[in-house]
Amino acid sequence: MQKVAVGALVAPTDDLLPLLGERTVLLADPHSVEDMWTVVGADVTHLVLLGEQRHEALVRRHAALVGDRGVAVSWVCVPHGPATVAVLALQVASCELDAGLLPLFARELERRTWSGAWLPTVARLEQPAPSLGQHLRSWMPSGAGYLATLSGEPGVVRVGRPVRASEPVLARSALVCAGEAIPAPALQDALELAGAHEHIELPGLSLDARGRFGTARAVELLALPAGDVIPYPRVETLDRCAVCGAVVPQEFCQYCHVRPVHASLELQGDPK
Repeated sequence: MQKVAVGALVAPTDDLLPLLGERTVLLADPHSVEDMWTVVGADVTHLVLLGEQRHEALVRRHAALVGDRGVAVSWVCVPHGPATVAVLALQVASCELDAGLLPLFARELERRTWSGAWLPTVARLEQPAPSLGQHLRSWMPSGAGYLATLSGEPGVVRVGRPVRASEPVLARSALVCAGEAIPAPALQDALELAGAHEHIELPGLSLDARGRFGTARAVELLALPAGDVIPYPRVETLDRCAVCGAVVPQEFCQYCHVRPVHASLELQGDPK
């Protein structure tokens, strides 16, 4: 019988844990490889592990350590920040799908999620890289700061300049401010970039702003796709992996990379 766990390489905090509610998401500090080893229960058969792209080497290492215990592991690295990784993991954990479908669901969900950050300065921002002019202007405090887009085509814009989404604007849920309120002009620009019409503030989601954006005053922003465009996989054939038993929706098992005889997949709610 499958026992699936969802993990996020995000250092747990006292403020973050209550936001996860009753849904089980395993959190581990990316830089402490022992953490993920110890939080995965002995009865877990499959683990979907999410992490930031900047931590890909660490994600691989955590996955290998858990795999050494006999757990089938599928890892997904995303271009988003730590707060978005935690929210995506929560969404995946709340989805009642076969273990073999969850990694695909996670990738489609992160692809349709908008994320970015508001920053008062881009002086220490490394990715996305600001322009030289933006760097120089950061040393002179003025205006309402900058917006960095992490999803789609990454980029940095000064608040108040004309904004243009770098990706098709899907219908999205409320814009989540992972921290305190941001300046009103910045909020208006962020709503337009994200394709959202309202926002909520969740200070408990403020995670590693200095490490990711170069300043502790940065506020990570994210907007999930609206419920009617979330891609739930649908499998028409029930091929299963001969090694771990998970449904195989594509050419290879998402965990063991074993090729079944055949498999097919459709994604419901795919945007036109």
